[in-house]
Amino acid sequence: MADISVTIHSVFDLIGSMEIRPTKKFSFSVTTTNSSEADAVHLENVRYHVKVEDPAVAKLLVPPTNPDADGTGYKGVDPASGDLVELAPNAEVDEMILYPRATVRGGGPVVIERAGTLGIGDSDVLKLRGQALTAGSTRLTCQVSGEPDVEIPLATKPLDIV
Repeated sequence: MADISVTIHSVFDLIGSMEIRPTKKFSFSVTTTNSSEADAVHLENVRYHVKVEDPAVAKLLVPPTNPDADGTGYKGVDPASGDLVELAPNAEVDEMILYPRATVRGGGPVVIERAGTLGIGDSDVLKLRGQALTAGSTRLTCQVSGEPDVEIPLATKPLDIV
């Protein structure tokens, strides 16, 4: 299978400085690019698991609106139970699972392309925010998951009834 790249871009405070101070909000983006090589595959049900490794130093801010077309909320791991739960917009969290934005296509009747796909040669960019808590160091991580949309050839066999 061809390569799929994931990059977390530079972290800035909300006024554009790369120096993040305690108690200040910051922004960053995550870009995922699917290969355009001959062995690349279209991905469905793409989701981004974004995490801050040391939640005593910083938190992630749940986006204020849900970009998923079918109403699926943002998910996060409940620290007490380990279960996936729906997250409130703007909440401070240690980690969250995000789904890419649906794309509106067409000039006539509106067609919404299924959210959570990453086509061959396509890129998705998620713009995210966080909240610095105290001085210290941590890392932001992003694990992208998805299922290949592979068409399996149709098998046929002649059947003669005599």
